[in-house]
Amino acid sequence: METTTEKLILPHDLVEKVLKVYEPAYHCQNRYLLLMGGAGSGKSFFAAQKVLHRMRHSAGHRFVVVRKVARTIRNSAFQQLKDVAEFMGWKEEFKFSESRMEVAHENGSTLITTGVDDPEKLKSLAQPTGIWVEEATELSAREYRQLDLRLRGNTQDYLQIIFTFNPISKKNYLYSQFYARNNKNAFEVKTTHDQNEHVGDAYEEMLAEMKELDPEYYKVYALAEWGENSNAIIYNYKIVPRMPNTLDEVLYGLDFGFNNPCAMVRVAYHEKDIYLEEVFYRRKLTTPQIIDLMNTRQINQTDHIYADSANPDKITELQRAGFNVKHAEKSVFNGISKVKEYHIHVVQNSTNLLNELDNYVWKTDHDGNLLDDPEKHNDHACDAIRYAIYSHLGKRKQSIIWGHSG
Repeated sequence: METTTEKLILPHDLVEKVLKVYEPAYHCQNRYLLLMGGAGSGKSFFAAQKVLHRMRHSAGHRFVVVRKVARTIRNSAFQQLKDVAEFMGWKEEFKFSESRMEVAHENGSTLITTGVDDPEKLKSLAQPTGIWVEEATELSAREYRQLDLRLRGNTQDYLQIIFTFNPISKKNYLYSQFYARNNKNAFEVKTTHDQNEHVGDAYEEMLAEMKELDPEYYKVYALAEWGENSNAIIYNYKIVPRMPNTLDEVLYGLDFGFNNPCAMVRVAYHEKDIYLEEVFYRRKLTTPQIIDLMNTRQINQTDHIYADSANPDKITELQRAGFNVKHAEKSVFNGISKVKEYHIHVVQNSTNLLNELDNYVWKTDHDGNLLDDPEKHNDHACDAIRYAIYSHLGKRKQSIIWGHSG
C-alpha cells in the first residue's frame, strides 16, 4: 500500500482550508483512497471537500455516496457535504435536493446517495466516476466487491473509491483486503484527533477519559489502531448494592416488547458516573399492565422517560396516563458511544440487565466482519439504557469546522 507524502501544491481555493495531513490524499489518484482515522480526525469532512472540489473543476462527474443503510446518510455524509459547501463558500454553485439527498453542480456534475440495502439502485448506477463509502466498516466483503465492480469504464478523469472509517477490527474486510497484504492500487492516510487543531479541549478531555473507561474503544477511536478480534461491545461496569443518595437526576429508558421482554431501566447520574437499576423485565405485557407496573414501582410522573419511538401508540397511551414519556433518539452506534463516555455502576438486583450486558455483542456478516450494530438478541435492557442516556444527555455538539465527528 502506498503511504508516500510527497509535497505537492494545493489548488489556491483549498489552501488553508484543508488540514495539512490530508494534502497528500487530495493529490492521490489511486483507485482506493483509505482515510482511516479516530474520532474527531476530520476524515469525513475532508472526503466531502475532495468530492465537491472534483465536481466543481471537472464537468460531468457522477459521484455516489454510500452507506450500509441509506437513511443513515442524511445526518452523516449528506450533512457533511452541505457543511463543506457552506464552509468553503461554494454553496451558491450547488443545488442540494433534501428529499432525494442528491447534489448537482452548475457545470453538470452530479452526486447521488444510496445504501447497499437498496440493491436495485446499486445495479442501476450508470458509470459513476467516483464513490465515497462513509463508515466503510459497516459493509460486508461482498457488498464492497459489488461497489468495486460498478467503478469502471473510460473517463476523462481518474476513478477512485474513498473509504472513511474507524479501524474497529482486524476481522473486517478492509484489513484483509488492504492491510494484510500490499495492495499497490491503495493509498492510505491515517489520522487522529491530535492532527485536527480544531477539535477543542473538551473533546480532548473526553477521549482521554475514555482510556480509563474502555481501553479497546480508546485504542480504536482515539489512537486509530486496529481493534482486536472480539465482537463483545463491553460496557465496563461495577456492581453496587444500591443507588447512591447523591444524584444529579433520575430518568428512565423503556423498550417495548410483547413476545420479547418489555424492559424498563432506571438511569441516574452524577457528573461522569451513571447508575443503572432494572425496574421491570417481563414478557406478554399489555400497555395497561405497563402503566400499572410503573405506578407500582412509583415512577414519578415528572421524571423523563425515553421510550422506543417505533411504538408511538403505546407512547401516547402512557402520556394519557400522565407519564412524561418521550420518543427516544434511536441512533444505535452513536448511542452506544455515548454510554461508553461514563463510568457505569449497576445495582446488584438487576439480574436480567447484568445478563444482557455480559452478552452484548456486535453483529458480524457472512464473512465474519464486524458491523457497527449489535446483535438483536437479549438486548432489551441495553436498548432502554441507550434510549435514556443518548436522548437525555444529548449528542455531542459538533462543529462543522473540519468535521469534528469524523
